[in-house]
Amino acid sequence: MKKLSKPMPARKKTDAHRSATELELLFDLVFVIAIALAAVGLHHAIVEAHYIDGIVKFLLAFFVLWWPWLHFTWFASAFDNDDVSYRTSVMVMMFGALLIAGGMPAFFETLDSRLIAVGYVILRLAFLFLWYRAGKENPEYGKTAQRSIWGQVTLQVCWLLLAFLVPMGSLLFFVGFGVGLILELFVPYYANKANVMPWHKHHIIERYGLLNIIVLGEILLSAALALQAMSKSGHWTVDLIILTVCATIVPFVLWWFYFCEEENLSSEEMNHVFLWGYGHFIIFASAAAIGAGFAALIDALGDHAHGSPDSARWVISISIALYLFGLWLIRDRHVLHSKSARLLLFFALLILLTPLLPMMALPISTLLLVMALVFRLRGQQS
Repeated sequence: MKKLSKPMPARKKTDAHRSATELELLFDLVFVIAIALAAVGLHHAIVEAHYIDGIVKFLLAFFVLWWPWLHFTWFASAFDNDDVSYRTSVMVMMFGALLIAGGMPAFFETLDSRLIAVGYVILRLAFLFLWYRAGKENPEYGKTAQRSIWGQVTLQVCWLLLAFLVPMGSLLFFVGFGVGLILELFVPYYANKANVMPWHKHHIIERYGLLNIIVLGEILLSAALALQAMSKSGHWTVDLIILTVCATIVPFVLWWFYFCEEENLSSEEMNHVFLWGYGHFIIFASAAAIGAGFAALIDALGDHAHGSPDSARWVISISIALYLFGLWLIRDRHVLHSKSARLLLFFALLILLTPLLPMMALPISTLLLVMALVFRLRGQQS
């Protein structure tokens, strides 16, 4: 039986076979639910022709979900000791994350962020306890822990004030939200300036890869929804069949792009690591948005939407292009010859422009994506 509390020494960066734990996989399940709810919010916004409003809310909501996942992932890579106290703290964090997920519908409807703020505070209180333990038992990381704790405490007070005292949707609300996001990004960088956490490279790469698979699953869900729509109606239309095929090929090709042979994180220099870690927001958010775009396109083709099919196609093409740009930003420009890396951007631009073409924009985007993968694989062999 596990001890209630045992020492929490910093884990060695050289540990062999450092893979994701069962607890981390359980923690990810909460975010499967939360990301699906955020994607549903964007889907409904596209269907109702509230494009700008829906995209802004989706990006804010996705950041609110992705950020605690990122914090937990890097902390666990450095200090996971898996005692009862640690496991219980993670359970409390999961409850906070579920409250955040439960607040998504209200946030998309009215920008009501109160439940999200409460969930954030609960999640962060458990996380602060873990940081306290790590700092106390690892004096060399004491300053890093102190900076993390005080930064997070200050930000939680700000988020509560913003959620409960500032009028929702006001200019002050958006300014406060923007400033808060910038400070959230700054605190880990500032804390690690004292002493960089002893994160495990291959563990972090695996954790990010697992979340990438989760968000790509949102696209596959759209393929299943298209089949369901045809099965219910009894009308197997050409458009929906093409959509189903594309919604199967696109996530597979994007998965292949992400899990190429090159080192995903090519340097452990601090600025490079932060760009890699933060830059994944573009990849994860765009993948979830692709799924929302496919779901909205199903509704549009079935005359269940106020928006046009072209709007959904724009969301899909822009999101695919952003996914490729994100991969170029964090990895390909560092590991490929400049010509091969620029070629990926060229295909991203072509895919971005495909909705300007009549009717066949989606299959053309899919074809271009496949072609981009072929040239990408040739580039890594040269």
